[in-house]
Amino acid sequence: MLGLLDEAAPDQRRWHLISTEFTLHALRSPEAARALNEQREMFRSRLTQLVEEIAETNGLEFSVPAEQFVRMVMALHEGARSESLLEPRKVPAGSLEHTFLPMVLEAVTR
Repeated sequence: MLGLLDEAAPDQRRWHLISTEFTLHALRSPEAARALNEQREMFRSRLTQLVEEIAETNGLEFSVPAEQFVRMVMALHEGARSESLLEPRKVPAGSLEHTFLPMVLEAVTR
């Protein structure tokens, strides 16, 4: 699932800078916020559907709404990407996600 978050952006540093700059712009501009929220909602909706299908296939039930789990995964991924871009030797790309996502998943499923 984490690969889907980066699949469209092979140049992670550049994409992260653009994404961060636009997010800051959206926090200041209601019009930009609407556009960003629409884009994020489409992505989140598709990812939520995929997560629900995977959970059903594997007999898992979420103790939180699947969309909330997806929001947490996206937040974890975005923060972890910042950490790894700032300190790539100490935090290799994907290491935080691969360490903590299984713990989060275990905490919110039964």
